[in-house]
Amino acid sequence: SAIISGGTGPYNYTISVSGIGIIGYSNSMDYEFSPGDFNISVSVYDSLGNHASATVSIIVHNLPSVSVHAKYPNIDPNTTDVFNATISGGTGPYALAWYVNGTYEGNQTSISFSFTSPGIYPVQVKITDAESESATSIIDVNVVSYPVSSIIVSHYKIDANVSDTFRAQGTGGIGPYSYQFLINGHTFDNSTVSYAFPDPGNYAVELTVSDAFGHDATSYANITVYPDPVLKILYSGTPTASEPFHMQANVTGGISPYSVSWIFSDETLSGFNISHVFSASGPNTFEGKVTDSSGYTLTKNYTLSVNLYVSITANTTSGLGPLSVQFSSSVLGGSDYSYNWTFSPGHYSLEQNPIYSFPAGNYTVHFEVTSANGAKGYANITIFSLPPPVSISYSTNKNITQYFYFNATANWDAKSPYNMTWSMP
Repeated sequence: SAIISGGTGPYNYTISVSGIGIIGYSNSMDYEFSPGDFNISVSVYDSLGNHASATVSIIVHNLPSVSVHAKYPNIDPNTTDVFNATISGGTGPYALAWYVNGTYEGNQTSISFSFTSPGIYPVQVKITDAESESATSIIDVNVVSYPVSSIIVSHYKIDANVSDTFRAQGTGGIGPYSYQFLINGHTFDNSTVSYAFPDPGNYAVELTVSDAFGHDATSYANITVYPDPVLKILYSGTPTASEPFHMQANVTGGISPYSVSWIFSDETLSGFNISHVFSASGPNTFEGKVTDSSGYTLTKNYTLSVNLYVSITANTTSGLGPLSVQFSSSVLGGSDYSYNWTFSPGHYSLEQNPIYSFPAGNYTVHFEVTSANGAKGYANITIFSLPPPVSISYSTNKNITQYFYFNATANWDAKSPYNMTWSMP
């Protein structure tokens, strides 16, 4: 608006704006400016041609705007959050109004608020400037549940001195997380821990997960630790070269089921019960291996003394004495043998295939052979050297014409009755 004094009316007006030009020809008008700095000039002529002018400078501000900033857009329950309003444009001073989830919470440039339960909550600020222009800004705050921890365990049942692996898992809360394991009195600040329990027993593994706001969650895993497997080899007697020998594995400790391997110089067998043929006599060493379900493997060496394989035969084992017998021997599993035949006390032979004459009687012939490596082999055979089938007794000191009495006695173990035939001259 232009206010005129002096001169002689009527008046002619020209209103111009710097950078824009003439905007009107009256003493009063409305004009909408864009933001910026402007010089407004009014030029006036009265009816006598006299002239006057005036200039005024104005500053046109942007419309007010506001934005909300949350210190923690994602936050745990019962944790203080801070919200700030950033204002631009408009003409101060400004009036503010804060609303959290639709409820008025204050009129400062910043407010603090703590959410009590998980959810997504709108936080709104409204400003009004000195020219009654207003602006609004809203953000959503994500309030998450408290953190929860859990342990991922490789083996809940495991042998002593075998490494087990524990992995930390955190959900809820706000990351990043920090982790702490407590295992058998030892503390580990890692998300993954490998640990071997030295002794059998029951153990509780503890995990504490802390989120970015310091809220903790604790969980436990119960681990059963078994004694390490023990392998025993069971068998009966002494193995003989070239003959099947049966053996059995007995496993205690560890965690079933088990797998058992037998590793010999010439073959590998599996199973708890096996049969193996040792080709050589003397000390034979083999390997027994057991693996339990936790992966623990025990390997142990075993040594058995293997006897020579011995076979003896006789060309006859029964006949009238004195009985001549040809013996033969066959030996496997060694070399450079020495032989010893015992026919009866004090009667022996060092030959491989001797001949011996047995007086009447029953005999157990013992054969022993020794190899250059010290291995031995044994065998027995029974010989029956039979007496005459009948013994005859008769009367003595008789004269001619007197009766002589004869008696026949069977010497063999045949069952009676017997048929006897006597022939006289």
